[in-house]
Amino acid sequence: MNPARRSPAEADAKARRLKSLSEVYFSGPAAPRPGAEESAPVARVPSVLVPAANLAGEAGQGLLASVRRALEARGHPSFEIAPERAPGTARGDPEGAPAGSGLLDRIRREGDASVLLYLSGDERPEDLSVLKNGDTTLLLFGSEVEDLRRAFSLLKELARTEGGTLPVLVPADGRGTAWGRVAPVRLAEAAQRFLGWRLPVWAGTPDEIAAALASRLERMKARREGGIEPLLHRLSLVLGGGR
Repeated sequence: MNPARRSPAEADAKARRLKSLSEVYFSGPAAPRPGAEESAPVARVPSVLVPAANLAGEAGQGLLASVRRALEARGHPSFEIAPERAPGTARGDPEGAPAGSGLLDRIRREGDASVLLYLSGDERPEDLSVLKNGDTTLLLFGSEVEDLRRAFSLLKELARTEGGTLPVLVPADGRGTAWGRVAPVRLAEAAQRFLGWRLPVWAGTPDEIAAALASRLERMKARREGGIEPLLHRLSLVLGGGR
């Protein structure tokens, strides 16, 4: 039996429905018109935690500043917390800046940063915990014998602290001397012999150190896609102010 023929009006209605469906399922986004105004970029918030124990004083501060500039040039701007004056005080803040939940709120609001750099210069328990719970931890030290002893002392304290991140050894000075080149190797050998830790050594220019750090950060897809809340949760456990 032959199907009944549709009227011209029915055929036209069916054609319009098919055209509408094809536009919904198969159309792509329209190409932007020349000169069209672009939407404002979405501000980034820190999602990767990089703690740094600076045992090298001004030399370490200078190296970190250069590494941060090189890291930003590679697409990883950072927001620094320097809690040496009060727990959880952001560098540049006046005395009495909020800690705990106040600091976590500030980090949540901070724009245009993908890395939270937690800078520690002492051995407070909360700092040790952060150093062991970062995505990558940097240990900056000098090349003098006393500097190596202090760095190894910190490694021993970290070995007693719960957490799983092992630090990267970053010599902050002395790279131009024979002993300066040997010193970080000796520290790495001591860590392997007495602590059972095989620690990488990043000895080089700030750009080379930033390149090594950026390579690590770019492999942390899950961390970067997790957003800021997992990072704030980790910090809240040691800084207080958890929600």
